[in-house]
Amino acid sequence: MKILPFIWLLLLSLYISAQKPADILATSTGITFTADSLSPDGRKVYLGRDKLLAESRNRLLYDMVTAIVLDREAKSRNQPPEALIKAEIAKVPDPSPAAIKAVFDTNQSTIGGRSLNEVKGEIVAYLRREPEEKALAAFIDSLKEKYKVSYLKDVNVPGLRPLESLVKIDTR
Repeated sequence: MKILPFIWLLLLSLYISAQKPADILATSTGITFTADSLSPDGRKVYLGRDKLLAESRNRLLYDMVTAIVLDREAKSRNQPPEALIKAEIAKVPDPSPAAIKAVFDTNQSTIGGRSLNEVKGEIVAYLRREPEEKALAAFIDSLKEKYKVSYLKDVNVPGLRPLESLVKIDTR
C-alpha cells in the first residue's frame, strides 16, 4: 500500500509535464507575449516557422547545386555562367501578336489609356516569363543529369552534422 501514493504522484507528475503552457516569446515590464498575442498573420508565420525554415534550406541547397553545375558547364564551354543562362532564355520564342493583343484586351481596365505600342514590351515580358522559367529549369535539370547529381541526405534531417555530404556531383 505504500507504493500506491508513489504511483499516484508519478502519474500526476507525468500528466502535469504533458501539459504545455503557451510558449513565452518575450517579456517586457510585466507583459508576456505568446503566440496567441500575435496578430493572425504573425501567428501564422510563427507557427509555420519550421516549414518555412525547411523550405528555405531546400531552396538554398537547390541554388547551390544549380550554381555548381552551371559553373562546371560554363568552364567546359569556356563561357561565363550568365552567357549560358542568356542563351537558354534566348531560345524561348516571343509570344504571337494574337496573344499580346488578347492580354491587352483582357487588361484594358488596369492598363488605363495607354496604347498597345506603349505597353507591348511589358506584355511581352509578362508572356515570356513563365516559358523562360520552364526553359531554364529544364536546362538546369539536364545539367544535373549530365553531371550525375545525386542527393545523399535530406538537408532537413535532424542530427545533421556539419561535415556530412548532402549531394554528390560526378563528372563521369
